[in-house]
Amino acid sequence: MTKEETKELIAVMQAYVDGKKIELFDESADEWIDIEYPVWNWYNNVYRIKPESSYRPFRNVEECWKETQKHRPFGIMISKNSKDYMSFKSLNDEGCDFCGYEGESFESAFDDIQFADGTPFGVKAEQ
Repeated sequence: MTKEETKELIAVMQAYVDGKKIELFDESADEWIDIEYPVWNWYNNVYRIKPESSYRPFRNVEECWKETQKHRPFGIMISKNSKDYMSFKSLNDEGCDFCGYEGESFESAFDDIQFADGTPFGVKAEQ
C-alpha cells in the first residue's frame, strides 16, 4: 500500500470520527450500503464517505404533492430496505401513510422510501 492510498483510508476513518456517514460496498447487491459501526477490514471491504445528498425531505404536504406528480407510476414508492413496492394511502402536513408504513414523517420517509423511478423521496436541495 502506498502512502497516498494510506492517506485516503485515513481520510475515510477521520470522517467517521468527525461524525460523517460511512458506506460499505456490498458486492453481492452491487450497491453502497450505510454502515453504522465499520470494522475497517480494508482487505475484504471497500469503504467511502457517504456522498452528500442533493435532495432533502419534504417540508409540507404541498411540496410533497407537487413533487409526487412528477414521478411515474404515480403514487407508487419503493422501500429502500426490502425493495417492496407500496402506494400512498394518505398525505398530510405531518407526513404520509403508505400501505405497510403508517404515520411516516417526511424525514423518516426520506430515509426509508424512494419513488418507483429510483429518485429519492424528497426534493432537490437549493444549492
